Amino acid sequence: MKKMRHILTFLVLALLLFVGCEKRITPGVPSQVRADLKLLPEQIDFVLFGDISSLAQSDFGSRLVADFMKEVGNEEKEKEFQAFKEAMSPEALKELIIGVQRGEEDQFPFYVLIRGNLDEQKIVNYTEQKAKEKHREFEAHINTVNGKHLYILTKDFAAAFAGNGLLLVGPANWVTARLQGKKPETSLTNNPKIMALVDRVTYGNQFWVIANQPLKFRGGKFPPMETPQGQKIKAAVQSAIFSAQIDENIKFEGRVQCDNEENSKSLADLMKGGLAAIKLSAAGDRTTVDALNRIQVQQKGPEAVVSGMLTKELIEAMKSRRLAMKK
Repeated sequence: MKKMRHILTFLVLALLLFVGCEKRITPGVPSQVRADLKLLPEQIDFVLFGDISSLAQSDFGSRLVADFMKEVGNEEKEKEFQAFKEAMSPEALKELIIGVQRGEEDQFPFYVLIRGNLDEQKIVNYTEQKAKEKHREFEAHINTVNGKHLYILTKDFAAAFAGNGLLLVGPANWVTARLQGKKPETSLTNNPKIMALVDRVTYGNQFWVIANQPLKFRGGKFPPMETPQGQKIKAAVQSAIFSAQIDENIKFEGRVQCDNEENSKSLADLMKGGLAAIKLSAAGDRTTVDALNRIQVQQKGPEAVVSGMLTKELIEAMKSRRLAMKK
């Protein structure tokens, strides 16, 4: 399972490195993305979408990715990401969809769809070269399905270039079925809970995440949620939607639906308390406080809604404060 997580993390971070063409941001989820959702199984509980070319095109977005890589990686990993970038054309990757299915215990099967101008041989050559550098054989077993190569990475995990600029990564039986041209017996678009969340995404063209019962995915602990009141709220959360648009700033909206209005009010109050604590800690920094004042937390029926804009100045100020605290 750890290996699969590392692969997933690598995919997400590496994809965000690429610079592509500019796209106009409009509300709602594009029709092409909705069509791709049909390739996922109905039992998906979590979906992430990213327009890679749009996300990485801005200087601000590129710097955010670089900062994130430095936070979670190390010098060796950063060199690997750069090597991966050089092995691909700068505009190769366009869109990414990740679907995750909640399984038993810590098992979360995931399904990845990547669209772009992908060079299969170049990617395979890069992978083989990296394996040699680590004194390993390229472990994938290659089958041919409907004229396409099916790369079996582990016993039940595979990848394939399905044509029309589509790369599939996920459970081997799912990838194989897609290569065979079989439609899922039950598609994600037949899941009314998930599709209702898709219909409510605000910034649908660039980046969004939706989840059914999201807190059941958590493996660690979040202190505010460990209090008796927090545990009550945690049990009440039914679904979550987050979407964002990144250009010169980050515009965002998050919606968390609870089982009733009493619990959504408690969650909104918890969010407001957290925001107030952040403001208090930055009381001497007028720029940060002014930027934080643009963030709103509201209760709207059974939902707690947070929305606003994170400016470049706020991101830089928070980064500086975090670095100062580490010294």
